[in-house]
Amino acid sequence: MSQEENKQNIIRFDNAQELMDYIGVSRATLYRRMNAYNMKSSKRSFTQDELDSLKEQPERQVKQSENKINNDMIQNALRANENLLNELKQNYDTQIQQKEQELSYKQLEIDKQAKQIETSDKQISELHKLLDQQQKLSAQLKLQLEEVTESKKSFWARLFGK
Repeated sequence: MSQEENKQNIIRFDNAQELMDYIGVSRATLYRRMNAYNMKSSKRSFTQDELDSLKEQPERQVKQSENKINNDMIQNALRANENLLNELKQNYDTQIQQKEQELSYKQLEIDKQAKQIETSDKQISELHKLLDQQQKLSAQLKLQLEEVTESKKSFWARLFGK
């Protein structure tokens, strides 16, 4: 449309009441719709397109767009939470693997030390046996020495025990 056609299609209202009656809405609804379409509340001249816009309910459009924005935000939050959950799961799995490796290493160390202890116990047992044998041999040797020493004593020393 040209500017001339727009000027011819302009409808003027003397006050807000005439505009409300023309559109068929309350004062609050009129001002809310004018605000939604960025029109000044003192405006009294409108094109037919502007009047048609004011007759529509922008609140539904706003609510639908708000719902869409909210749904998008919720979807983004869900994706972020899912990503975070996956990341935490991966970290958890990694930590479990590390702990299992540490545990298997510690178990190997325990097994190694248990073998060392078993070997040490065997060695100690052998040493005790050898010590007992040494003590028995020492006692036998002492007895044999005493017998030999007694047999070399003179007759009188043997008789008087000196």
